[in-house]
Amino acid sequence: MKNFFKLSACIIFSLVTMGVGVNVAYSYSSGPPDGRTGSPADNGDTCASTQCHDSFEVNSGSAVFSLSVPSTYTPGEEVEIIVSFTNSTTSKHGFQLSALDANNEHVGLFNNVDNKTQTGEGDYISHTLNGSDDSSWSVVWIAPSGAADDPVTIYAAGNEANGNETNKGDYIYTTTATMIAGAVASPTPTATPVPGSCEAEYIDVSDSKIKLLFEESDEVTVMVTGDDDCAAEGVTVTASLNRKSKKRIEISPESTATDANGEAVFTITAKNKKGNAKVTFKADGVKGKAKTVVKVRKK
Repeated sequence: MKNFFKLSACIIFSLVTMGVGVNVAYSYSSGPPDGRTGSPADNGDTCASTQCHDSFEVNSGSAVFSLSVPSTYTPGEEVEIIVSFTNSTTSKHGFQLSALDANNEHVGLFNNVDNKTQTGEGDYISHTLNGSDDSSWSVVWIAPSGAADDPVTIYAAGNEANGNETNKGDYIYTTTATMIAGAVASPTPTATPVPGSCEAEYIDVSDSKIKLLFEESDEVTVMVTGDDDCAAEGVTVTASLNRKSKKRIEISPESTATDANGEAVFTITAKNKKGNAKVTFKADGVKGKAKTVVKVRKK
């Protein structure tokens, strides 16, 4: 039992029968602790380098651990990432991802799309108990709405477990993939436009990611512009929340018109439920949309 509890902090897999399902739940139901992707921000740590699954050198197994990531991303938009094992003969697998910019700072936010994966504050994402029976997972990374220091590197670590109910004999793998922002036209300085003469074409938000404590509030500004970066005045901007987000935050007002600077100000207030929430902003006549992800924390 002493060894069992010592190992529960890492990705530990056991190929077991239904009769010992309780042991499995304690071993890996919460996934690995943050900071095991092998990235510079993790000091290169994986579960193989923390005296956990250290039977073999990293990437010395016969399986193939890979990432499917597009070469470019659009600021503020979601990016689908697929992480998978192939050529593996075991039935238990796990993973953890992180995303760093060129300065090795965490960038963007991860979001789970089903009960096979999970994330805390969005800097890391990993498998769940339900997901440990799979060898391939799909996750979402939300790019920052502003300029990032490219390239963005996705760091991934994976565990291929042998099912012997110990931390010995398991293979740890790492891999990476990079993305850069798609081409964005440079803004051209212009004179102050005549009110009402600018046709709305683009929408952006001042903060793509904010953190709030319970019952804390913060303001975000939505900017609506037209060609030549003119300010679109009098355009109605609407804020919306999905059902999951409504449990964690409130937004006020739900809609408002832009001022002479093409700006609309919204107040986001956290409720007493921690987790990630997302606000989507849309402007009349504009095809695109802007998003703000809110991390709600107790303290």
